[in-house]
Amino acid sequence: MVRSMQSLSKILLLSTLTVGFGACQSGSLDAAREEEVPPPDGCSMPEVNVWLYDAMQRYYLWNDRLPDLEQDEIEGYESTELLLDDLRYADVDRWSRIREAQVVEDHYQKGRGMSFGHKTMRDEDDRKWITFVNDPSPAWEAGLRRGDEILEDGYLDEDRLFLGLTVRHPDGEEVQLELEKEKVSYATVPYEEGFEEEEERHGYLMFRTFVEPAIEALDEVFADYQTLGITKVIVDLRYNGGGLISVARHLGNLLVGLNNEGELSFTYKYNDDRADKDRNHYYETVDHSIGATEVVFIVGPGTASASELVINMVRPYVKTTIVGNTTAGKPVGMHSHDFCEEKYKLSPVEFRMINAEGYGDYYEGIEPDCVAEDDVTHELGTREEARIAEALTVLRTGDCSRGAKQRRQVRSRVVHDRDGLDRMPGALAPRPQ
Repeated sequence: MVRSMQSLSKILLLSTLTVGFGACQSGSLDAAREEEVPPPDGCSMPEVNVWLYDAMQRYYLWNDRLPDLEQDEIEGYESTELLLDDLRYADVDRWSRIREAQVVEDHYQKGRGMSFGHKTMRDEDDRKWITFVNDPSPAWEAGLRRGDEILEDGYLDEDRLFLGLTVRHPDGEEVQLELEKEKVSYATVPYEEGFEEEEERHGYLMFRTFVEPAIEALDEVFADYQTLGITKVIVDLRYNGGGLISVARHLGNLLVGLNNEGELSFTYKYNDDRADKDRNHYYETVDHSIGATEVVFIVGPGTASASELVINMVRPYVKTTIVGNTTAGKPVGMHSHDFCEEKYKLSPVEFRMINAEGYGDYYEGIEPDCVAEDDVTHELGTREEARIAEALTVLRTGDCSRGAKQRRQVRSRVVHDRDGLDRMPGALAPRPQ
């Protein structure tokens, strides 16, 4: 829904905490019941708080860092989310949380969620730009596109369902808009191209999010690559914050499974009390596996979790180059635990993910081999866009363009305060058997 606005004087820049039970998980398999912490019988705050503390002691990757709390302290917390905040390993954990079960299912299994439909970033001069617009979405219908500058924005209501914006289009026109949040189906592969480089065809795909519907979209793309004999691929993950590990495994198999059947892909590593749950995952040949000979990943600060896992698991098996800016740094994953009659899910960080070479501690992010900034002056999926141009240079010459290895990274950052598009933590997996 779009309505023009005469003034933004009534915009409310809300700073109040919305108690959103939103966050994280794939369809969970039944775990061995004797290994589980059973959910609370009721749903009173004291009962849930005690269950949460017990669950964190059992499942949490950093359970040796948990504070020692007495039962009356635990029961006395006014909010289970506040208790979880105090239990997190503050130096590292930005991801453990609680979400509504229906929100989680809609996101991961159905690939949809309440959203305005756009993503944004701020550059080093603190100017705010639209980087991606989901088609369809309220933002798309309003005419917002990549390269528009947001001059002013703010929520118009306490529930954050309406957003007011003043936007400058690339031609200089300024418009005032009001967007209403709607349930948006994610465009998982919004761009797919084939680039001819010196009589060789290279594949390009932008992959947006690791949700269940993405498997079919990926299969369609790689079926085309298979038909065309494409083995050199650019995978654009710059706005992909992660998702289901099952989908990450599938993408890895599509890329390199054909030539590496049975080879170690990656390993889950749990806390010391659950070391018996550590699990290896191996490559498989799936329909449309192409046996890639070279992969270039385009990344940035919005690249996280399952996206980083794919990069890390593929690196030992194929020539891999990373173009863009340093990724977010999330080498850990979660399982889901239902409570309150399965209305809510607790998803604590439970395991690290390491590749076949034993590497996985990229908490500071994965650094690019070739630095290239997000070029909002050009469309995604085009050879003129700076990161794609750099990726094509790598495939054509075997190396970065002049200066790309030493170039200073611009301190742009992804903005998550307004768009709400597929905002879920990634690297989510079924519980171990």
